[in-house]
Amino acid sequence: AEMRADGLDGQYGPLLALNGVLIVLLQPSLTQVTERWRSSWVLASGCLLVGGGFFLTVFADQAAGHALAIGVWTLGEILLASTMPTVINRLAPETMRASYQGLYGLSWSVSAFAPALGAWTVQQGGAPLLWSTCLGLGLLGAALVLRLGRSPRMA
Repeated sequence: AEMRADGLDGQYGPLLALNGVLIVLLQPSLTQVTERWRSSWVLASGCLLVGGGFFLTVFADQAAGHALAIGVWTLGEILLASTMPTVINRLAPETMRASYQGLYGLSWSVSAFAPALGAWTVQQGGAPLLWSTCLGLGLLGAALVLRLGRSPRMA
């Protein structure tokens, strides 16, 4: 809807493909760089980048602005996806690791409700409310991860 409102209907596919291209190009090297960081900082950075990237959509009115927003949230997505399974293994009791990983995978099914919730949010308060909520959730996620990062098993 945002890209349509900006007259970018024909550019939706190529812009969204940027996500996959960036993942393929950046994930191996970005993962090597961040493996030296504390996991809590990687996850907090990921939360901030995802929330901040979606929030940048508020300011995007041309293809370049949308590409920037997609690039930022893709970096966050890479950080989260490459680090979360390791953190789950560290936090789970040894005999429960498979169950914890399974529950983590199952939790992604909740994302099936995201489009409906996003549409409802836009109906209630407009697109800026949706993107601001994404930023708020990114900030909340980062704060929670940093708090969890105090655990010795999280290092």
